[in-house]
Amino acid sequence: MSNASITNYTGGKASGNAVANLFARIRSGLETRRVERAKRTQLMRELNSMTDRDLADLGLGRGDIDRIALGLPVHR
Repeated sequence: MSNASITNYTGGKASGNAVANLFARIRSGLETRRVERAKRTQLMRELNSMTDRDLADLGLGRGDIDRIALGLPVHR
């Protein structure tokens, strides 16, 4: 049997590399979510600081801010 056919599991238990890779993927996913949330929060802060007139000039209303920050379409 060649080494290429050996899986990430040894004797029915996950190897150290498999566990480390799992935690690395989880950590990376959490960091990505943290960065995205920070961007959404900043966008919402900026849009909420605008006057109703400024928002209207952009074709938006206050009720659209959450949808925009979440990347959802605004229905008009």
